Amino acid sequence: DRGSFRKLARLAVKAIKKEIHSKAWNHHESAGRPKKYPDALILIIAVYREIFGLTFRGVEGFASEVFHEFGIEIPDYSTIERRLGRLKIDLHIDKRRLKGNLYIMADSTGYKIFGEGEWKTYKHGRTKKRVWVKVHYAVDYASQQIVGLTVTIHTRGDNLEAENLLKETKKNLGNKSDNIVEVLGDGAYNTKALKKYVEEEYGAKLISPPKIKPKTNGTKFIGADSEANERCNKVGRDQWKDEVNYHKRSLVETNMFREKSPFGDRLRCRTKENQIAEITIKAMILNIWTNKWMPKYTKP
Repeated sequence: DRGSFRKLARLAVKAIKKEIHSKAWNHHESAGRPKKYPDALILIIAVYREIFGLTFRGVEGFASEVFHEFGIEIPDYSTIERRLGRLKIDLHIDKRRLKGNLYIMADSTGYKIFGEGEWKTYKHGRTKKRVWVKVHYAVDYASQQIVGLTVTIHTRGDNLEAENLLKETKKNLGNKSDNIVEVLGDGAYNTKALKKYVEEEYGAKLISPPKIKPKTNGTKFIGADSEANERCNKVGRDQWKDEVNYHKRSLVETNMFREKSPFGDRLRCRTKENQIAEITIKAMILNIWTNKWMPKYTKP
């Protein structure tokens, strides 16, 4: 089950031995000393670090105890930290669960990377500017899997990063991206450039609520989709949302809550590469949990 870290270790040992016996491992062609520790070992140690909220020094000791019975040497904590940002991390998307038409929900959230303590800020006011990174997510509606993510500075607009997010999603989904029929986002995604990109690249429809503007010549709602504007002006935006089933987009916010609940909203790594790896590992673990242990409801 989810808490069986020794079972997870046994699965990791298979991946570690497979990498050690691979052709790439035995034929070191690049300059410098060959790798002593496989990427699979560094990855499983990083997974333990996220699940149990350990420091690099703490996870070194934890992993040493877990892998001692398998006869696997564990790197020191500085090596783990240095190698983390170089890992190629897969989101572990189960494509078997991506059936039929795909509805991709897009949104973003922030992770705090450092700042003054909460108590000091409360007592003495803000003395140092808080620094955040912004994570842009693409989530499949039916399977609730994270199918794409990008990491930017906190000032990067959702509409500006949406194209990069969808490119990353297409790379992760492969041929399954041909099944995308709708991309859903909040009002920040309602731009003509993004609407054109979604239609031309995926043959899909962008569903994003038009913005409310003061009435000018009878116009109350304006946005990239003239059909949506006219419908909102006629029946109101709330009814339009019901008609296009826009409310299913709220599941992407639920997904972000599910990620922050076990892992928190603060990044502990300091370098940009390690922060991206840390965020991707969180998403990978959440996808595994979603695919294996998400409750399934059936009609009585």
